[in-house]
Amino acid sequence: MNLKKLTGYVAVFALIAICISIAVFSQPSAQRAQKPSEPRPKKLREIALDRDVEIEGTSESHSEFAKSDDLLKEASAIVHGRIIDSDSFFDKSGDPILEYGEIITTEYSIQVLKVLKDKTSETLPPPNRAQPAPLITPLKIARNGGVVYVNGHRASVKVKGFNSLEVGQRYVFFLFWSPDYKAYILAGGISGVALVNGDLSLRALGASEEIQTRFNSISLNQLVKLTEKYR
Repeated sequence: MNLKKLTGYVAVFALIAICISIAVFSQPSAQRAQKPSEPRPKKLREIALDRDVEIEGTSESHSEFAKSDDLLKEASAIVHGRIIDSDSFFDKSGDPILEYGEIITTEYSIQVLKVLKDKTSETLPPPNRAQPAPLITPLKIARNGGVVYVNGHRASVKVKGFNSLEVGQRYVFFLFWSPDYKAYILAGGISGVALVNGDLSLRALGASEEIQTRFNSISLNQLVKLTEKYR
């Protein structure tokens, strides 16, 4: 076979290949891609329809505070109160496709016993966002995580430390206002809570050794005096 004839064959095959490519890619994508799409992963609520399920969650706000002075200074409000009710639910406020059935929120209703600090008016959100609620009973505190029962099964988003919050107990809450939750949230997650014992001694619930050492060695009355310079 001479070079001229070979070149002709190559040109013919190249032309055929080009025509096939044009024919294939001119078809609708649905006809070209016959490979079935992968199934969507089940959301937490869907899994709980069949069985109990628990996953690890994260706190809704900042990382925990390490220093008690920072916590006392940065918190917009500090409240001594009692938890009178709590409610956990699948949050519908986010993206209905991506988030509903996946995110659990818990809201606590607080009986306000004493306001130790209130500077919520100093950092107001834009007018089109939810404004801080007054620090009165019932005060709403929201956080990520909780337990919801679905079809008799337990769906749980476990957030470290929050199992210590119980209805009927008294606490000191260090708070930020959240326009997204339309409620107050704990400053630095669980570091923003101290349990008030029956003898008015305190027990910090966060992981910080400095906060534990300082708060666990004083009483509620001493903490009230300590907050005076931060009001």
